[in-house]
Amino acid sequence: MKTFNKASLAAILLSVSTISIAGEISYDFLQATATATRIDIGSGDHLNGNGARVDGSFDIAEHFSITGSVAGTDFDKFSGIKAKTREASAGLTAHTMVGEDTSIFANFSILRGSIKFSMQSDSTTDKDTGTVSSIGVRHMLTNKIELNATGSHLDIFNEKANVVTFGGRLYTSTNISFGAAYSFSKDAESIGIDARLDF
Repeated sequence: MKTFNKASLAAILLSVSTISIAGEISYDFLQATATATRIDIGSGDHLNGNGARVDGSFDIAEHFSITGSVAGTDFDKFSGIKAKTREASAGLTAHTMVGEDTSIFANFSILRGSIKFSMQSDSTTDKDTGTVSSIGVRHMLTNKIELNATGSHLDIFNEKANVVTFGGRLYTSTNISFGAAYSFSKDAESIGIDARLDF
């Protein structure tokens, strides 16, 4: 029977970066994201999953924001086993402008994650608390289009993973935008489509 790579599953807990931010480079927002994830489990086999997440960022000072997220992904059954991941995170972001249209940021978050494996009537759940450290850049290409990139280091389930995210955002009004992002690590990749409300 195939075994699941826990390191890969841990890597996708980050899914799409919790801090792929927003419009005049605002760090006050609520965001809902739909995700599609693919994990390489070896021997040419892949595990596919669909999920959702909600993220928030709230300024508490001129250059600091608190962040939080909740997320879940359900994976297709493979060799009779179904897998689900759940996560919640809370952290602090430091950010500053480095030009009229560009902002850089760094985030440190505490991450609580769980992985549940189910086979017929049997199931097992593994839970752990870890950390996510991220650095990134956001750039307003025009007054309606933002490009962003984030590099993150995840440490959970006694495994470490590096995740890179590239994204874009279209602002349809001063406080409503829609984005898309692609994230990848050594054994996993994820695509996310989101809607965001800025304060």
